Amino acid sequence: MEWLLGLVWLLYVVFLSVILFYLRKSAFMDEEDTTFPYIHCTVVVAFRNELKHLPDLFSDFEQLRYPDALVEFIWIDDHSEDQGADWLAAAIQDSPRHTLVRAEKCGKKNALAQGIAKAQGSWIVCTDADCRVSPEWLWQLNRAQQMQPKKLWSGRVSFTASSAWTQLLSYEFSTVIALGGACIRAGHPTMCNGANLAFERQSFEELGGYRSHEHIPSGDDEFLMHQMAQKYPGQVGFLDHPKHLVQSAAPSSLSEFIDQRLRWASKWQHYQNKASTVLALAVMLLQAGMLILFPAAILGWISAPFACALFLAKLLFDSVFIYKIREDFDGKLNLAILLILDLLYPIYVLYIGLVSRMKTYEWKGRRYS
Repeated sequence: MEWLLGLVWLLYVVFLSVILFYLRKSAFMDEEDTTFPYIHCTVVVAFRNELKHLPDLFSDFEQLRYPDALVEFIWIDDHSEDQGADWLAAAIQDSPRHTLVRAEKCGKKNALAQGIAKAQGSWIVCTDADCRVSPEWLWQLNRAQQMQPKKLWSGRVSFTASSAWTQLLSYEFSTVIALGGACIRAGHPTMCNGANLAFERQSFEELGGYRSHEHIPSGDDEFLMHQMAQKYPGQVGFLDHPKHLVQSAAPSSLSEFIDQRLRWASKWQHYQNKASTVLALAVMLLQAGMLILFPAAILGWISAPFACALFLAKLLFDSVFIYKIREDFDGKLNLAILLILDLLYPIYVLYIGLVSRMKTYEWKGRRYS
């Protein structure tokens, strides 16, 4: 039994090492003074019940370092039940670059499709209403596109950490984003996040937009990326420059967090991308191996010193891993939070993986199955 768990741990180390290998800094990251022509961008934001977040994102957009004539903002209200759309309508009265659209159909994909249909830009840039962006958000996207042209760019997203709970979620979410970015750079795109996604509008239209997966509530980001990767091999990129980072509001409660992850996991059964399926299974199997570590010691299948040594070795390697993937935008590491994450993560991964096909979830006041 010990040799088997030792093998699982070795595979885990190899798994994280491969991720770090592919997340090495891009060659263009340090060339800050290079001047390029600008692409014409349309920023599209579909929102529902986001009154408390809209003012911050609107303010961030007004401070973007990008030519006014080459960027427009289309906001699509997905049948909000608060006063967010009214606030936004008043805020954009004197801002001709901003357009507010009332969604005709329910759902994020329908809202996005309606907004993209009105776009004038050659590039569509997506984020969520509960996010914050830096002044160089679009500038860094433009620089990446001019230096390494792609059809789609996936960007890094991080949870805003203001408490022990949100810091715990931020650490966990960092690993998800890092894994998705590494797979993209390895040439097997699996995961991305719609809070920081940009794609060529012409390519989007050639693929038929969201039509092939419009019946699936979630996945406006990943299914589109999979289609792009299939039709245009090598044309999906991962942009992890710190100034292109998008900060997203973290789930405020455990139930909200579970609903979010069930919504994400509900896409797995619809994946036609084999790499995504293999990745999901690999993560579950590796975490299952870690979950049985202490029960195996209690039952006498392995020695207690071996179990403790393996867990401490995993904690040490996880510390190095999380520090490395966060060092560009957060050089701090809370070992107490990381210890809690190491203890809970295998349970959470297996729970979500097992119940995602059976349990309904709620998103923005709507119930999905």
